[in-house]
Amino acid sequence: MKWIVCFCESKNIGIWKLFTLGKPNFSHVFAVRYDQETDVWIKLEFGTERFHCSVFRGEQATPMIQALFDFCTCIEYETADNAIAMPRAMYCVSFIKHLVGLKGFWMVTPHQLYCELLRKGGTPIFVQSNTLKSHNLMESIAS
Repeated sequence: MKWIVCFCESKNIGIWKLFTLGKPNFSHVFAVRYDQETDVWIKLEFGTERFHCSVFRGEQATPMIQALFDFCTCIEYETADNAIAMPRAMYCVSFIKHLVGLKGFWMVTPHQLYCELLRKGGTPIFVQSNTLKSHNLMESIAS
């Protein structure tokens, strides 16, 4: 199963700001995929507030896809089979590592995850070349 792993800037709180300092556009990560059997886009996101699972059908997906293009660096990645790893702490990076079947305690920040996905053959889809302001993607796709 393929997922599109999406990296973006976000409003971080607490100590997490220190971990992502110096890596603009890599302070948060989430995943989306198109499911051909049900003809829907699925977005999974683990954030400070809660876990979000959003489903978009047809034209409902257009704002989400536009937000990915405008605000994210995205990599298409084939999930690993039989990946058994217990996340040590649950946050956006550990959630995506578990979702796509990556193991490795050294992947702590979104940028480290991004580099590992590329190293393992992930395919870049959208790449942000400029430093973006923090953006709430949920607000973009909700309107």
